[in-house]
Amino acid sequence: MTIPAAGTVDQADDKNRLPMKFRGRDEVIEEGEFILVPHGVEHCPIALEGACEVLLIDRAANSTR
Repeated sequence: MTIPAAGTVDQADDKNRLPMKFRGRDEVIEEGEFILVPHGVEHCPIALEGACEVLLIDRAANSTR
């Protein structure tokens, strides 16, 4: 993401952004950021421009808490 000389981020540039929809709110995850989604929380990631690389870390289905 390029930051202009004025120090503001171009909001029209959706590259490297991952909107995440939740019930009742939306979040935008920028390149280099992460988000924790608790187990059981409904969410929907949306790649805006082409492909989006993400790293998903989840417990094995048969693990104990």
